Order: sequence, then C-alpha cells, then structure tokens
Amino acid sequence: MKAELKKDLQEAFDAPKPLAKESFMQTIPGAQISYREFILYQVSYIRKWGWVISILIFAAGIASALVVDKDAIWVLSALMPFVALFLVTENARSVAYGMEELEMASRFSLKSVVLARLEILGVFHTVLLALFLPVNALYDDYSLLQTGIYLLVPYLMSTSFGLWIVRRMRGKEAFYACAGAATLVSVLQTALKSGAAFLFEQRAFIWWILTFIILLLWTIAECRQMVRQKEDFLWNLL
Repeated sequence: MKAELKKDLQEAFDAPKPLAKESFMQTIPGAQISYREFILYQVSYIRKWGWVISILIFAAGIASALVVDKDAIWVLSALMPFVALFLVTENARSVAYGMEELEMASRFSLKSVVLARLEILGVFHTVLLALFLPVNALYDDYSLLQTGIYLLVPYLMSTSFGLWIVRRMRGKEAFYACAGAATLVSVLQTALKSGAAFLFEQRAFIWWILTFIILLLWTIAECRQMVRQKEDFLWNLL
C-alpha cells in the first residue's frame, strides 16, 4: 500500500517537462560534456590513497608469485576483500559525511556519480587482476579460471556485504562495519585454506563456480538497490 501511495504521489506531483531545455543548455558555457569527459572528471575525484593501496596489494601478489611460488594466490586472496573495501567506501563517502543532499543539487546526479565510480573502480581492479593472472600461471598449477574464481569470490563477497551495509547504515559507522566485514571475509578465506583443504580440490571447484555466480548476482542486485536508494532519497527531499 505504501509503495502504491508513493507512486500515486509521484505521478500527481511530477514536474512538467521543461520547455526548450536543450536550446537553453546550449547557451551555458561548458554545459555539454561527453561521457568520456565525465568519467575522467570522476577519476580525479577518487581518493589517491585508494589507487595506491590497490596497486600495492596486487604488487604484493605478483611479488609473492615470484618469491613463494604456489602460495601467491592465497596471499592475494586474503587481501582481495580490502581491495573491495576501497570500492565500497569510495561510493559511500557522501553517506558517511552527510553530503547526499548537497550532491543531489550538483551538476551531475548522485546516481550517475555512483554508477561512474563503480564502473571506474571495477575496470581498474579487473585490469590489475588481468596483470596478476599470467604471472601467477607461470608458478602455479591452477588454471587461469581457477585462479580468477578463487580471487573473485572473496572480492565479491566483501563487495556485496559492504554495499548491503552502506545501504542500511549512516555515518562513519558504516565504514567501520565495512572494514569489519572485509576482515571477516579475509580471515574466513585463510581459515578455509588452512583447515578445509578439500574445498580447493578439483572436484570441489564446481561449488566455487556456483558461489561466484551467486555472489555476482548479489553484487549486481546491491548495486541496483544502491542506485534506486539514491532516487528514493531525491524523492524524499521534494
């Protein structure tokens, strides 16, 4: 009933479409911007320490492959939740610092900013993973698919938990909760490797694939829910 009432109110108080909007926007210097330029703007706003930490974590994984051979994948898998932590917290800064309302009034909608930053960091982490996989393959018996799945499962688990948390919590407590979730996933990954080695045998790999698919779908659902939450937040301000 509440959802139907909100829908009826949105339809009743929906603002009319502005007249000659495009011609007006053409008269404003710098009003037109390409998607590429928008992405580059967002790259500059992402905190530098996050880029550095992500690079250092993957560099540690590559260094481990060169030094300790077959254990490199497990070193990196235990660190992947903290790579995901950067992605989550970077998209929750406006929530943590109470800036959502101000960002809603900015030139670009908060929804567009969130989507752009998720895309930027997702691509960046994919590139780093692609650099690690061939190096690790030289020293490990696992296939590229296995290595990728073993690394992406803790990454997606931390991401999905983190996005779930920031949708329900406000303030810096959300950051602490996300950090705690990332630490828990990291400890769990390490514990499984040490105490349940049978889960990493070839016959058990199908369960890793299924887990990966479930976590991927969950992460996508959380991303959509986050974007929808931004739209609902804008409606609540009206």
